[in-house]
Amino acid sequence: MKSIPAPKEWLLYGLGIAAAFPLAIFGILPNAIIGDEVEREERENRRQMAGMFFGISAFTMKVGISIANLIFPSLLLFGKSTENPAGVQLTAVAAIVFCLAGWRTFHRYRELA
Repeated sequence: MKSIPAPKEWLLYGLGIAAAFPLAIFGILPNAIIGDEVEREERENRRQMAGMFFGISAFTMKVGISIANLIFPSLLLFGKSTENPAGVQLTAVAAIVFCLAGWRTFHRYRELA
């Protein structure tokens, strides 16, 4: 396995910058969407369901974290050393797949006026 010909510090900073965008988007957008849906529900049905909406959001986030805690360590069973880095590489591929799935989900959401 060849290593990337760049200083390790640059790779660390590059990873931090690359991870910042998905973390910011997936941390901000769900709450903004839920806020919009709460306002829509109050406007259309005159019911204040903010607690329910945010409660469901917290529950689904916990489910997602639990699934991630199952998937990613399982992928590391394929290898996590410098001699056998397949598991670490698979976690990167899985992270990209899940980020793209999240992007597609958010991209399909249409805000109601």
